[in-house]
Amino acid sequence: MEHHGLVQKYIKILTNEKYIGNNIYNKTSSKLKSKLVKNPKHEWIRCDKAYKPIISKKKYNKAQEIIQLRSIHLTNEDLLEKLKEKLESNGKLSGFIIDEDDTGPSSSVYRTRFGGLLRAYTLIGYKPEHDYSYLQINEALRSFYSEIIEDFKGEILKSNCHIDEYKYYPMLYINDEFLISVLVTKCIHMKSGKLRWKVRFDNSQKADITIVIRMNSQNISPLDFYIIPKIENEYSKMCMMETNNIRLDLYRFDNLDKFLQIITRMKVRELYAA
Repeated sequence: MEHHGLVQKYIKILTNEKYIGNNIYNKTSSKLKSKLVKNPKHEWIRCDKAYKPIISKKKYNKAQEIIQLRSIHLTNEDLLEKLKEKLESNGKLSGFIIDEDDTGPSSSVYRTRFGGLLRAYTLIGYKPEHDYSYLQINEALRSFYSEIIEDFKGEILKSNCHIDEYKYYPMLYINDEFLISVLVTKCIHMKSGKLRWKVRFDNSQKADITIVIRMNSQNISPLDFYIIPKIENEYSKMCMMETNNIRLDLYRFDNLDKFLQIITRMKVRELYAA
């Protein structure tokens, strides 16, 4: 499993343009409490050479060629047929088993094409021994997290701010001044019908500001945002309710507009002119 995790990390690095220094944002958009929408490529906003690259463009392009060759010209039916073959030869399926086969499509191809491995499993009639329905939510949240981070970074750059996302990874270092940690927490339905959100803080990172994004009851779009300063972050974990105590809800916002307004940099001349 550790090997599989490393493989996935390498794939992520070799398929994301930010690692060759390019920043792409506006991939998604959403209105308050509405479903996240993926924007067409012509609406994406690019900023090439925004960061110092950690891999060469030549190596990145070579990786794209290899990845494309593994799934080139494969229809959905072709992909599902290959998945059936893997099931017949292994007796079961997992992301690890799929990625171990260097001759076929990677698990990320199935996630992209079918919206998750469990969806692909269902289409070939395969049901894992355990109930992994919660994994569908987790897969969607991982995808959502990557997208919202990219859009968030884009908004920060538009606020005339500088971002260093490598020095204190996975936190964002803004203007060489403060550290931001962004957490996405899913909505949990209790047997009583009440809703809860469990938050785990990584206090070892010592973020100056932690932004907690609570997902709505369907876990498809943000419900609200908690912008919590370090001085108030006393716990390693927290269970949020639909309505929390006044002290915590002081930091609740419907969006991040106020936060972006606060960190926006202005020239001294513009400040006095205003």
